Amino acid sequence: MNLNYSDEQNMLRDQVLKFCETNYDFTDREKILDSDVGYSPDNWKQFAELGWLAVPFSEDNGGFNFGPIELTVMFEEFGKSLVVEPYLSSVVMSGTILENSNYAAKQELLESNMFLLHMLKLILDTTS
Repeated sequence: MNLNYSDEQNMLRDQVLKFCETNYDFTDREKILDSDVGYSPDNWKQFAELGWLAVPFSEDNGGFNFGPIELTVMFEEFGKSLVVEPYLSSVVMSGTILENSNYAAKQELLESNMFLLHMLKLILDTTS
């Protein structure tokens, strides 16, 4: 049984690690936490540009069809840098609920990132 990460998983790890090393030193993280929003909209935009918002979704819904191993790779690196963006609640949990629903327009929502932005707004509204 091969328990090593695939080349694709290692590339994802390297990409997340590079992002975290560049954007998440202690001072930057403290500034993000002290902001009114509690996360960085710029970092969230980079998550989208890097394709990370599509990681857990099927190809039919505009995603990469990655699974729990790829999410583990990402969360391991997020955890090392104490990333505060609400990836788990906004992308993984909310997106998975939508993807597995029978909502007719789910594919368009998942592909547009509008769903993720809407979920982020809901999260922020309920925490403030």
